[in-house]
Amino acid sequence: MQFDFDIYIEKLRNGFENEVINTYENFYGKVPLGIKNQVWYTDYVSKFIPYYQAIEHPKGLTEDFDWELLFALCVSSFSSKFEIVKSNTIFLDKSFKSTFKIIATETLVKQLDELYAFQIERLFEIYVAEQIKLQSLIAEGGQREMIDIYEERIKTLNYISNYDENFVLIKSGMVFKDDKILYHYTSFSTINEVLKTNSLRACDLKRLNDKNEHKIWFMVFEEAVASITSFNDSDRVLDILEFIKKRIDEYKKLDCFVTCFSKERDLLSQWRAYGDDGEGICIGFDSVELLNLLYQNNTTSQNFSLLNGSLDYDYHRVCYDVRRKILDICKLYLESDMRFEEFSNQVDKLNTLNDICEQIFFRIQDLKDSSFFEEKEFRLFWQQDTKGQGKKVNTFEKNKRIIPFVELDFGNNKIPIKEIIVGPAVHEKQETIEGIKKVLEHYGLDVNSINIVASKIPYRK
Repeated sequence: MQFDFDIYIEKLRNGFENEVINTYENFYGKVPLGIKNQVWYTDYVSKFIPYYQAIEHPKGLTEDFDWELLFALCVSSFSSKFEIVKSNTIFLDKSFKSTFKIIATETLVKQLDELYAFQIERLFEIYVAEQIKLQSLIAEGGQREMIDIYEERIKTLNYISNYDENFVLIKSGMVFKDDKILYHYTSFSTINEVLKTNSLRACDLKRLNDKNEHKIWFMVFEEAVASITSFNDSDRVLDILEFIKKRIDEYKKLDCFVTCFSKERDLLSQWRAYGDDGEGICIGFDSVELLNLLYQNNTTSQNFSLLNGSLDYDYHRVCYDVRRKILDICKLYLESDMRFEEFSNQVDKLNTLNDICEQIFFRIQDLKDSSFFEEKEFRLFWQQDTKGQGKKVNTFEKNKRIIPFVELDFGNNKIPIKEIIVGPAVHEKQETIEGIKKVLEHYGLDVNSINIVASKIPYRK
């Protein structure tokens, strides 16, 4: 009964709505298999998936449909209306689940589990067709239409993220279903330290293999600012732009340490770059458990921050988002009709400015050079000032370089390892696997709950 995206695309292609697919494929080429390979899904619809965690699941219908996908398609739609009703029931995970209702008409409001199967199937078709048409409009409609659609997307994302406290809580620490396991490629010496210290190393961002790392963040910010100062009336917002630039410059002074993961399992390029050229190891972590434990055990009174998220390899998309955030501040300032000194002295306005500046910095942190796209990186950031008031900074040697790092620890909890893959260039793989089991047992981990296997890649040095 599951909605089959590929069958539906063929139905469109061979039916009276074939023009929908023809127009789309004129700009983007043949539709790839699977809904999760569509540009409109990865760039937009998928961003709503985490919020389904706050919704009460339709009872007894778990396997019938992909409810997360239907929820994401519905709330990401520009034409659809919905209602979220907070429940008074406390679930086993101590969260408050909400009821999700689709508003068909002013008088017809249906919960997900009140719909018939053919109605649900039709909803999938309507929402998918809408996203295909909008993506085509982005390509064929010109700059104005493209900006309008992206602005509407941003507004919709902001709306759901602030809908109520359930979604605000989820937003801070939830990852997508597809990111259930995150993979960390490393050497045997590093995993020994991970097990010994029950912590992950977060390394100095400026010492990583991407030479543009950190620099590209501020490049995209400067470009976004420059696009605004090119306007004829930009003199009216120069003061506020200087304020924003000073705030972002303050973030440059932070020490930033990162732990990097990939969403890709057993990937040759990852082995060669990070897994000791295939002679190392790949650790698979339960992402939700990993984040929960790290947030519990890495807080400080100085309010230093631990951030997490998938990286974005699209420079222009990040630039557009940053530009919109800057324009939000400019609009707030111009609508106040105050001099900047008067405007900035108002505590409530200053807090809003600082909050938006923080959002800008968080967004530019998402950016990585597009040449690293294959890595599909998920990253943990630890940031602290340079005065030594945060975590203790240690060092280790790698590739004839000294790398500063801090430890992200798990407290009294065991590190949530779900899988270990032995590198493709490791000799005597079975003996290595047996040795890993003994080491894990030595450090008190449950070997039976960890899948320990050898890489299937035929790579030989």
